[in-house]
Amino acid sequence: MPNIIWHHQSERQNMKSMRNIIVVLIIVILLCFFSLACQSTPEGTVILGSNADSTKSSLVDDKPLTVDQLQVPETWIEDELSVSKTYNITANAQIIVPDIHQCHGVIVKCVPFDATMIQTIANLFVEDLSDIYINDINLSKREIMEMIVRYQQQLTEETIEQDITDLEIENLLAELYAKLETAPESKQEGILDFNSIVGSKEYFGRFVLDNRIMSITGIMNGTSLGIKPRGIIQYDGWQIGENEILKIGDIGIEEDAAKHLADLFIENLMCDNVALLKTTKAQIVEPETADIIPIYVMTYGKSYNGLSTVDIGLDYTLYPTSSISEYAAPWPQEIISLYISKDKVIGISWFGSSKIEHVESTECLFLPFIQIQQRIRDQLRYRYSFLDSEQYEGIDKINICIDEIKLGYCITGVKNRPNVSRLAPAWYVLYREFAEEDGSGTDAVLVIHAETGEVLDPRITR
Repeated sequence: MPNIIWHHQSERQNMKSMRNIIVVLIIVILLCFFSLACQSTPEGTVILGSNADSTKSSLVDDKPLTVDQLQVPETWIEDELSVSKTYNITANAQIIVPDIHQCHGVIVKCVPFDATMIQTIANLFVEDLSDIYINDINLSKREIMEMIVRYQQQLTEETIEQDITDLEIENLLAELYAKLETAPESKQEGILDFNSIVGSKEYFGRFVLDNRIMSITGIMNGTSLGIKPRGIIQYDGWQIGENEILKIGDIGIEEDAAKHLADLFIENLMCDNVALLKTTKAQIVEPETADIIPIYVMTYGKSYNGLSTVDIGLDYTLYPTSSISEYAAPWPQEIISLYISKDKVIGISWFGSSKIEHVESTECLFLPFIQIQQRIRDQLRYRYSFLDSEQYEGIDKINICIDEIKLGYCITGVKNRPNVSRLAPAWYVLYREFAEEDGSGTDAVLVIHAETGEVLDPRITR
């Protein structure tokens, strides 16, 4: 019996000891947990450069973010995005993000310039459409024969300019003889009747506005329309000579007054949801008379809820991707440029007319900007990797520097719907590529889909 009592007492003591051990272990675990919880979260460095301007922020999550959750620095400074023997990529860029709190994908439908639309726009410049005459650009038989005689005479007398060879002249003569067979006897004249133009035919017209010869051009049922004084448009800041930069002074109207005229004109157009993107000084030079008309060019683009398309014009080089990509633009990105002289709108250039068909109910989810930065690095390295081949070893080193990054809408294709496109948020990466020796360079652009990181082509049409 004592042995049984002792055995139970011993068992109770062992159980008590085990409970004490478990309690101690629990206390230790809790202490460790609270100790870890009280420690500061480790910081992750967002590399914006290899200098003192580098910025630190909390570790960025990989999950997609709404535009209101994005953490985007004001600048991106990085000395060595990529370095090779033939090129060097750097960033010294201002990053521009509109003050918006929501972003939605926008579905737009193409609105072709048909006869009714063209005439409505033309009526804003001329009261009577019968004042618009055909401007036949086709050569008549007489004009072709005059060109043939002139070139043959140059060949005989050996007075051809040095920059064109005899072989090139002979090929040109062969083309002229071929055109001679089908050329009209004389120029087509008469009133330009838009209702008589069928299909997708080009049209060229002329009329007079304030003693200026005006032109109207486009393709019936196409995606572009142009009305402007005859001449060449030159923009402020363009290099027009070897060492001469165009500087345009007084236009004859203040910029605010010109903007007011432009806004009133836009109200009369059959367009929706456009916003003023930029204002540029320019001039129209009439080649025959050398008359110069100073103007403001007011550029408008598609806009919704504070986010607009970005006008990259024709100044920026865009390296295209495959035209069959679903991200390729199905038609030109909508841009409206108004030409304003001292007292009125004297011209319009309109590409990619569209109407908003649907606005997506869910917000767009953006890749964190740190991921966008990496995709920009990767794409630029890939874009210029061809320079690493042996055939380019002896060239002057190319410097590529990112100057500016803008968030805006970009036109993208919608699968199986060629007449519809989606305006998707995108990062426009504007950069300059120039040779080290003389500093001459080219402005270029890379467009990155803000939701997927894909490369976009806002100028490619299918």
